[in-house]
Amino acid sequence: MASTVQPSPARPPTPPPLASDSPCPGRLGDVASDGANADVEKALAQLFISLGLMRYEVAEVLSFKPEFKSDAGSRRCQQLLTATDAAATLFGFPSADRSYRSEFTKNYRALFPNTQRNYRTDVLEAALDCFCSIVVNGDTHQFRRSVVTAGQELAGAWRKLMAALQTYANRGMKEPTLDKWRSILEADFTLLDQKWAEFEKQYIYELIAIEKKARLPVVELAQVEMQLHSMEMGIKTPVKYRDLRASFVRKVFRLNSIANTRRKGRDDFTVDILDCCEDVITLADRSPDHYLAAVSALAQAARQALRDFRCHLRALHKTPERIDPHLQNNTQIVKHLVRIEETWEIAHKYLRCPAMTRHLIELVDYMLRILDMQKRCLRPHQEAFKRHIADTMRERTAQERATLAGDGDGAGAGGGGGAGTGAVCGGDGDIDESRSLEDKMIECDVEALLIMPRLVCLYVLTDPHRIDVLKAFIPHLFPPDQKDDGSHGVLPGVTVPPALSGVVDTFNVCQAMFVLDGYSWDVFYTFVISRFTGCGAHTQVRDSLRERLEALFHEVETLSMTLQRHTPNEWNEFMQVCLKCLKHKMELSARKAPSPSLTPSSPPIHPASVMRPAGRASVPSSVAPSSPPARPQLAPVRASRAESPAEGDDRRSRQMLRMFDSRLHTRGGAVLPRVDFPQANPMLPDVLPSTPPQAARTQPRNR
Repeated sequence: MASTVQPSPARPPTPPPLASDSPCPGRLGDVASDGANADVEKALAQLFISLGLMRYEVAEVLSFKPEFKSDAGSRRCQQLLTATDAAATLFGFPSADRSYRSEFTKNYRALFPNTQRNYRTDVLEAALDCFCSIVVNGDTHQFRRSVVTAGQELAGAWRKLMAALQTYANRGMKEPTLDKWRSILEADFTLLDQKWAEFEKQYIYELIAIEKKARLPVVELAQVEMQLHSMEMGIKTPVKYRDLRASFVRKVFRLNSIANTRRKGRDDFTVDILDCCEDVITLADRSPDHYLAAVSALAQAARQALRDFRCHLRALHKTPERIDPHLQNNTQIVKHLVRIEETWEIAHKYLRCPAMTRHLIELVDYMLRILDMQKRCLRPHQEAFKRHIADTMRERTAQERATLAGDGDGAGAGGGGGAGTGAVCGGDGDIDESRSLEDKMIECDVEALLIMPRLVCLYVLTDPHRIDVLKAFIPHLFPPDQKDDGSHGVLPGVTVPPALSGVVDTFNVCQAMFVLDGYSWDVFYTFVISRFTGCGAHTQVRDSLRERLEALFHEVETLSMTLQRHTPNEWNEFMQVCLKCLKHKMELSARKAPSPSLTPSSPPIHPASVMRPAGRASVPSSVAPSSPPARPQLAPVRASRAESPAEGDDRRSRQMLRMFDSRLHTRGGAVLPRVDFPQANPMLPDVLPSTPPQAARTQPRNR
């Protein structure tokens, strides 16, 4: 606390403080006491004992300044003040008028409940320190001159009384009587009490005024919230309501810059972010399949954080005395502000920027396709395992029946079957939990968090326009003002840093070699994704291609580790946002899931059948499904083909998204650049990205 201390006037040296083990000062034991004076003698004895226990600061021994910074020093000082109060009361010394305490606030009336002396250590400390200013919430408040003067006078009265008590305690008196003590101490006790009451009055009044100013950000915010709430409950004028809401948001983040010491304390957010979130929620609520449905979770989190804080403000409006003047000490307020800043910062980063919004939506859709592909690949293993469990249970039942019939050999076999079944059941749980990437992502498993950066790298490699996603995490690999010349198989003008050119070249070469070997697009992507996700798909490839694939996997793994380690805070936030949007999209898909159909579903996709190259030997009948699905072939889209209902919904969603971009990015008057979403090819399988890589568009002519 930045404070200015006034210098103390020079004083003559005083004797050192009395030792705690010295005899009772003043030889009170020699006084013949009766019942009327016993309490007075006891109080006076306690006063001198407390004085002997006092410890003063080393540099302030002559000013009798106690050690307020230590708990023991504050406790001993309070004992001395209590003994002084008791002695003055029993001696019958006059007390100053303290009726002003009735005008204190509730908090201070709890500290000073009556008009008695009630000496407190904090008041004495303020007088001895003689501060001219105090810092609250980063603002410096100057004390009035009268407060500083009253503090100096109280400090002088305190030093005078302590010096007198110390002198009499060390020197003692001959034949002391209570009347003699009363005549000696009355003037000093009365002066101390008058100066104490005068300083206490002005000091507490000044603190009440400072606390009122310190609470003003929260009090004004609560008042605006009440106006906003009443306007929402009644008939609201659009212009006035928007201005009032904008003022409310400004005051919220002004308070955030003062009280939020746990995070950055940002104050640069405006009501435009709230408008953006409401636009996203409105568009996403029209249909669960809307293009913005995934990112609507971010908008809902930002809006709900502000709503919860508004409810807390309405409760504080009724009892403003509950607000701590040091705003960072209000736990609930700080908790709400931390949540608001976190959610609004994410909304500003991923909803206000068209490129980040597009990348986040496409990445979530890309991961959903990968999860669907893995479930289809794992389905044959799970069904075969369930059949094995059923066969084992039937065998165990037969063995138990044989045991009941008295077959000894069957009993032994039955015991072995039971143990085997228990092991198999444990394996069922292990397979379901360890091989399902969807379950790992829902539970935020460590293995899923290691797989996600690989999928992000693969997402970028499949489309050169997505390389901007990596700039936020590895900016040191992106030299400024550098354009690619198209030598890496991407469009000219797309920035490809030299550090990433190797993995781009390796990816394009592996892709071209797969196609030249007679594989289709879905085989290449399924093979790569299955390696990254561990779904168990395998195929036979040439040794040269295998070496290229191993090099690709190694380079992608290296790039994924760089993404996680260079800017870990940014990457962890991005992963949390992706998982949140992914879970929200899964919940929406589960809500709109159709009821079970009576018609048989399509047969599961076996990994071997998916990975089988065209024109090669088929999978044995014991492994392949009864009627494997036909592998889709790449073919140009005919212009005369009729639009399917799904494509119509997709086209309308893109139109609504463009309308949303226009409304969202023209609020400030300047139109921001907008990147159109790539059009999906309806002939591609689900495991492929929405836009084929550029390398596939330029296949060799001798194919």
